[in-house]
Amino acid sequence: MRQSQAVRYPLPRSEGDLPFREMADVLRLLGNANRLMILSILAESPQSVTAIHQLINEHSNLSQSSLSQHLALLRAYKFVDFEKQGQRATYFICNDRISDLFYALEAFCQSGN
Repeated sequence: MRQSQAVRYPLPRSEGDLPFREMADVLRLLGNANRLMILSILAESPQSVTAIHQLINEHSNLSQSSLSQHLALLRAYKFVDFEKQGQRATYFICNDRISDLFYALEAFCQSGN
């Protein structure tokens, strides 16, 4: 019996698949436990980098440099922003939809899927 061979070719790109590609990008961004912890912390209240670092290190051994890189990614996707007060930057979730998405993920995981 002859086995069918998988056809390997790139899927055509069209404007119709753009929203799905953007959703996949967001899911990849959220597919990191450290970034989810950052969002969890900021969902409670705005925090300085130092405060985020202290809170995250209760669960993870994340360097301040890595934290800054995660925050930069979250900023690039417009999940968070910051206000500078002197030399101190206070980060916050800048879009209510991000908080809603985070809480929906949290509820999904707590419901036993």
